[in-house]
Amino acid sequence: MENFEQNSQINPEENMRNRVDELREDEKRDDDSIHDLALEENEYRKELGNEGVNKVSVDKLANLYSNQVLEKIENQKAKFKDSLTKIGNRGAFDETIPPILNIERREKKDSAILMIDIDFFKQVNDKHGHDVGDKTLKEIVNIIKNTIRTSDIVFRVGGEEFAVFLPDTDVKGSKIIADKIRENVEKVKIYNRTVSIGCMGTDQSKVWSKGQDKPDMQKVMSELKKGSDQALYYSKEHGRNQVTLFTEEVEKYHEEKEVERKIRAKKK
Repeated sequence: MENFEQNSQINPEENMRNRVDELREDEKRDDDSIHDLALEENEYRKELGNEGVNKVSVDKLANLYSNQVLEKIENQKAKFKDSLTKIGNRGAFDETIPPILNIERREKKDSAILMIDIDFFKQVNDKHGHDVGDKTLKEIVNIIKNTIRTSDIVFRVGGEEFAVFLPDTDVKGSKIIADKIRENVEKVKIYNRTVSIGCMGTDQSKVWSKGQDKPDMQKVMSELKKGSDQALYYSKEHGRNQVTLFTEEVEKYHEEKEVERKIRAKKK
């Protein structure tokens, strides 16, 4: 009887507030998810109450519903998180950055993207095994996170490739941060690995600079990814362990490489 009385006195709104407070304490949660969870929970309780279900059953069913919503949020977030390094993955990179670019545009600020690749990473796996390779990836992520600013965001976009989004930063500013990352990785000497980096800023984007009030941010994003990626591979093909800014020279280099590739393909 005592247990029934305790259960009958459960305050659904207090339970919900506690859940929301827990969510807010987790910096990986976003406010929209918290808001949606609170709304859905509240509406569900009202619906059950209107149907004349007794209070204990309302609490039991509503708590089940809350867990289902939480699981849905967890599953959604898991799709955008790299399971090894616990940072955002390529999907998160593609989804997260365009809305931020919109904000940067409204505030008349430039942004930049760094593409980072661990040099000769395959040698680590081949010589020391995949456990050591995984440890190397996590340690390099920590170096990147400890080097960049709190406003910057790092993602794992490939096996040993990372992207860093730098808000309120032009391409020259991006090189300063990229140089620090490269130097810090080299200094720590994790299995003698170094990194190659490519940078491109919105101040170099043709779409961004067309004078449109609302340029297509997906196109801007695509341009930044392509340019920084080309700069990265320029670094890798010209000695590695260096930082390259996207330039017309880099673009021309890749165009010539593409022509050579097509010629070779025709000869096969």
